[in-house]
Amino acid sequence: MQEAGEITEDEEPTVEEIARSDRKRKDKKVSNREWRSETDPDSRITKMKDGRTHLAYKAEHAVDLESELILAAPIYHANEADSDTIGPTISEAQDHLIAADSKADIKEAVADKGYYKNETLGELEFTDGVRTYVAEPKQNHRRNWRDKPEEHRQAVANNRRRIRGKRGRALQRQRSEKVERSFAHVCETGGSRRTWLSGIEKVRKRYLMSAMAHNLGTIMRHLFGMGTAISVPANYSDLEKQKTISAAKAIGFSHVDLIHEPTAAMFSRVGNTEYDRSDGIRIVADIGGGTSDISLSEKLANRYEIRATRGIQRLGGLDFTQALFDHCQNDFGKAGGHDLKDDIETGAELWRHCEEGKMRLNRSDKITIPIISNGIRHKVTITKDEARGLWKPLVDQILKCINEALDDANVDINDVCEFIPIGGGSQLFAVQEELALFFGRPISNHADPIHAVAKGAVLKGWEDQGEIAVDDATILPARGHILRDITAHALGVKALDSNDTERFSSILRKGVPLPSLFQKTFQLKSTEEIASNSTVSTMIEIYQGEPDKDISECVQLGQFELTDLPNIVGRPHRIDIEMRIDKNGMLTATAHCTESGKTAELQVAYKKENPQAA
Repeated sequence: MQEAGEITEDEEPTVEEIARSDRKRKDKKVSNREWRSETDPDSRITKMKDGRTHLAYKAEHAVDLESELILAAPIYHANEADSDTIGPTISEAQDHLIAADSKADIKEAVADKGYYKNETLGELEFTDGVRTYVAEPKQNHRRNWRDKPEEHRQAVANNRRRIRGKRGRALQRQRSEKVERSFAHVCETGGSRRTWLSGIEKVRKRYLMSAMAHNLGTIMRHLFGMGTAISVPANYSDLEKQKTISAAKAIGFSHVDLIHEPTAAMFSRVGNTEYDRSDGIRIVADIGGGTSDISLSEKLANRYEIRATRGIQRLGGLDFTQALFDHCQNDFGKAGGHDLKDDIETGAELWRHCEEGKMRLNRSDKITIPIISNGIRHKVTITKDEARGLWKPLVDQILKCINEALDDANVDINDVCEFIPIGGGSQLFAVQEELALFFGRPISNHADPIHAVAKGAVLKGWEDQGEIAVDDATILPARGHILRDITAHALGVKALDSNDTERFSSILRKGVPLPSLFQKTFQLKSTEEIASNSTVSTMIEIYQGEPDKDISECVQLGQFELTDLPNIVGRPHRIDIEMRIDKNGMLTATAHCTESGKTAELQVAYKKENPQAA
C-alpha cells in the first residue's frame, strides 16, 4: 500500500482498508493448480465465508436424522465440489452400516443447494437407488434439456416435486437442525474447526475421532437415560433456573442437573489430581462475558461445602469492552467526529477493535484503535494506566462482591488458601493485579480460565450418576466426591408487620445447604366479623429477596391460594408454610392450616401470567 501511494509510512491501515486495497491489486490471484503448500501439499487454498482465504480441507457429515448419529465423516480436498463428493459420502455411510451388522439401507438423501447438480441427482436416483431431497437453487433462465440424458431431466423433476411437498419441507428443517448441530458439536465444541496436522490421512483420522466422540455421547444418552449437567450463574433466580431446565428438557434431556458456575470451576480444580488438592477454603472469582460470580468453598477430605455465594447480574467482560468503546467514541467526538450510534458499521468495527485491544493490553504497554467514519480518520491510543482508570469502577464492584461473600461466610481473607480466577474477564491485567493485591499473595493460575466451568459440570454429572455398569463391567467408576451447594437467595412470603406494612418474611434464608426443608408459622390478619357458616381463604405469594425488605424491592416467583377455611369465631387461623428446595435449587411451597387440616401446594411453574398451583 505504501508502494502504491495509498498510505504513508506513519499511517497504520485498518483491516478493511487492507482488504479493499488487496481486492484492487492486480495479478494477485493464485490457483490451486499453480501453487502447492510445501508444508502441507494436500491442503488447498479456500475462500472462507468472510472473504478471507486459508489452507483448508473439506469435511462432510452423513447424519441419520432419526438417531442423530454421524454415519460418515470423510475429509476431502477443499477444492472438491459438494456435488462431486455427496455420492462417495453416501457410499461410505452405507459401508459403515454394513460393517456394524445393520440391516438398514440408505434410501433417501437430504442436502442443501450446494450439492445440487443434474448429473449428481441422476446418478443418485437411477444408479444408487437413493431418493433425493436436495434444495434447488434459483435459476435465471429456462433449462435446456436438448442433448441431455432423459434420466437427468427425470431426476430433476422428481427432486423438485419431492422438495416442494410437505415431507420434503419437514426433512429440510430437520437437516438444518440436526446436521448443522453435528458440525457445531464436532467443530466448535469438539475443537476440530482447526488442525495442526499436515496430510489428508492424518487429518481424516483426527476428525474421525471427534465424530466418534459425538456418536459415543449420543449413544450413552439413549442407552443409560443420562441427562446433562448445566452450569448457571450463581446469582440466577429460581425463575431463570426453571427456564434453563425447561429448555434442556425441550431438546430431549430427560434429566437435568444444575450447578453454579464458580462451584463447577472449583470442582474441576480440586478434582484435578495433577495439582495440590489440600484441605482449606478457596475463593473462585468467575468473571465471564456478562456476569460475575463469587463462591467460597471449603474442602475437607472428599467433602466440599459451599460457604457463600455472591454475584453481579450484569458485569462482565462486555462491560470492560464497553468502557474502552465509550472512551474511544468520546475521543472521536472531541476530534470533530459524530456520534457513532448513527453509523452502525463503524460502531461494530470499533467494538471489535476494543474487544481485541483489551486482551492485547495484557502483553503491550499501549494499544492504538483506528476509527474511520464519513471521511474522518482518527486514532485513539490507550495506555495501561488509562485502561486501569477506565476499568477501576468495574473492578471495585467485583472486590466489593468478594468482601460481601467473605462477610456472609464469616471468613477472613487470611484464612483463604487459594484464590482461583476464571472466565475471560478475570484474565485482564487490571483485574489480575487488583485480585492479587486484594489477596495479598499470588493468585492461582492452575485452573483453565475458559474451560474450568465446563469441566466441572462434566465431573458433577459423572459424580451424580455413580457407578454405571454394562454387562457386569463397570465403565464409569464414581470419584467419591461429596458436593453440597447453598441457596444464592433468600426465599419467603409476603406478610404484614406490626404496622400493617407489607414486608418480605424469609423462610429459607440465603446460604442454606441444598437440599433443605424449612417451615414457619403465620397468623391470618383479623378482619371484620364474618358469619359463622361462611368460609375464608388466603392468597400466599412467594418472593425472592432479602430479609425485612420492602416487598416492592423483592421478586415475586409465584402465588397460590388456600381456600375453604372454616370461620373460627374468636381466634385467627394459623398457617404453617413449608418450603422444600432440591439439589438444583428448585422450590416447592406447601401451606397447611392447623385448625381445618386444609393443605395447598405450589409446584413452581413460574408462568407469571398464570401461576400453577397443585
